[in-house]
Amino acid sequence: MAPTTETDCRGLLFDGESAPTGDAVSIIVDADSLVVTRNDSRPADIRLDSITVEWGGIDRTQLVIRDRSPAPSRSEPEEPGAPGAQPAARMLLIADPRFLDTLSAAAGPELAARLDALRQSRRGSDRRWRAAGLALATVIALATLELLRGAPLLTGLAMSLVPPAWESSAGKLLVRQFLAGQRVLDDPAVTKELSRLIAPLVEALGPSPYRFEFHVVASDDINAFALPGGQVVLLTGLVKTAASAEEVAGVLAHEIQHVVGRHTLRSFAQRVGLSVVLGLLLGDVQELAGLASILMTSRYSRTQESWADAEGARLLVRAGLPVEPMAAFFEKLQARDSGAGQALEFLASHPASAGRAAAVRKLALQQSARPPKLRSLGIDWPRFQSLVATRSSTGP
Repeated sequence: MAPTTETDCRGLLFDGESAPTGDAVSIIVDADSLVVTRNDSRPADIRLDSITVEWGGIDRTQLVIRDRSPAPSRSEPEEPGAPGAQPAARMLLIADPRFLDTLSAAAGPELAARLDALRQSRRGSDRRWRAAGLALATVIALATLELLRGAPLLTGLAMSLVPPAWESSAGKLLVRQFLAGQRVLDDPAVTKELSRLIAPLVEALGPSPYRFEFHVVASDDINAFALPGGQVVLLTGLVKTAASAEEVAGVLAHEIQHVVGRHTLRSFAQRVGLSVVLGLLLGDVQELAGLASILMTSRYSRTQESWADAEGARLLVRAGLPVEPMAAFFEKLQARDSGAGQALEFLASHPASAGRAAAVRKLALQQSARPPKLRSLGIDWPRFQSLVATRSSTGP
């Protein structure tokens, strides 16, 4: 028989008779049971061989003890007309993690092993929290040095600490904000053709922490842009301007690489400031609420653009698609930009340079020098453009 432990502990009891916020109780480990006593009430026993124990609470430092044995009958009879109603299972919430040691001292071999595993998981969690705390402290320490310089180093460090899962959640929140005020072309006739264009790119990308989602939005602007975490928006003005499906594939390959390089997240963080970055570090994607419009006007650096161009071209090669249409489309936009005397939407958010289209053209020539077996996207492009134009003006 396990020894009796006289040290008591305070906690909250949840059962069919407790308040919604739980009843304050004292808990003593007595031989093979937990003796749980409400204020001014007779004690109740919970057998140690019937409990499960886990970490709970926001910071995972509280003990949650559940009684797996059949719950005792309530002190008052059930209301008439409710035969067979089952009493609620009992659960204890204990804020003092040291109670785990008290419990271990009285536990049998099976429970003791489970409690030891729980203790080890806590140590691993503590290490992760210490690492996160150190990372956060580093960010804050750098802030005083970086804020006056626009925080480029701070932002880069902070973004490297944001898990892809949090980035994906942020992207979903932002795209919902943006699409709420737009006409989205999501009928099957459009999405079926679009999937033919997208599938080779996503397949060629290989394993990725992001699940890519593409959205077609009715707009005369010639643009496409990526949001954090794999959200990509394609405007119908770009579809109408492109001479082929392969030109649009080149643009989307470019946007996919902005996501992979986390350029959108970094650019956005530099625009909105440190508070949002720290919110993302703590997993609070709601910090982004109402900021979708800022993201739409964020600009990439020329270095980021050159990287996305080069990696986008390589993605096209792996997908078995030609690079030359990508170069042709960028040249077309540059010519329009020069002739109009004002920036097109795509070039406004994706800064051009005199050598940018030429660099992509060079990659295209390298591909033609070693011609791979190219795949056909199987898209009737004039028909798709007509479909998009009709849906843009009339809706589905």
